[in-house]
Amino acid sequence: MQRFIVVVLVVAVALIAAATGRAESKCPKNDYEDTQHRFCIHLESGWQLAPLPGDTSGMVFKKTVDGSPGVLRVSVRPSKASEGAKQALDDEEAGAKDELGYKRGTDVPDSVGSMAATKRTFSVFANGDKDVVRAIEVYALPAFGFVHVLHFETVEKRRGSFTRDLDRMLASYVPLAGKGTYATLVGTWINMSHGPDLVLNEDATFKLGPLQGGYGADGGLLRLCPG
Repeated sequence: MQRFIVVVLVVAVALIAAATGRAESKCPKNDYEDTQHRFCIHLESGWQLAPLPGDTSGMVFKKTVDGSPGVLRVSVRPSKASEGAKQALDDEEAGAKDELGYKRGTDVPDSVGSMAATKRTFSVFANGDKDVVRAIEVYALPAFGFVHVLHFETVEKRRGSFTRDLDRMLASYVPLAGKGTYATLVGTWINMSHGPDLVLNEDATFKLGPLQGGYGADGGLLRLCPG
């Protein structure tokens, strides 16, 4: 997609102001839509809502197979300036480092829905029992000025029982928070004054000539944060 501008910020601000009043995209029929319209996801058979009291960041989904629960917790929050997937994963993993049996895994590129994400795996003992290991995998998806964190866990010996469901649910995920604002801005803005073009990506990163970093759109302003 290409857009033509003379002064990047002037046009971008006008588009932000127009976009903020638009409704967010709707979820596909029969999919779960977050009550605050931040995301939608298709729940495979047997998955149920298991909300945590007082938690307003997203939703928890749960399914039990042969007596072992699998839990998928989705949380969504505004991204910090220049925040990427690694920072979100570090924040999510921090609490596990003090648990018995903590074992760090690896980070690998992945996808959630149609967008690029990063997956991190790690494990801890369940209730301190070395014979029962909690296998944890976390997906971080920066999108439209927000960070979506999808945290799945179950006991290690039952992980394979959830593979098909989890793959399908992750593939169905649609980030909605901020989309009405950012979708209008995403693309390549060509500078008609022969300066560098401005590239705005869905994951809230930008590139402007030699500069690159994160960007934010709020209150009619476009903020570029190099770094």
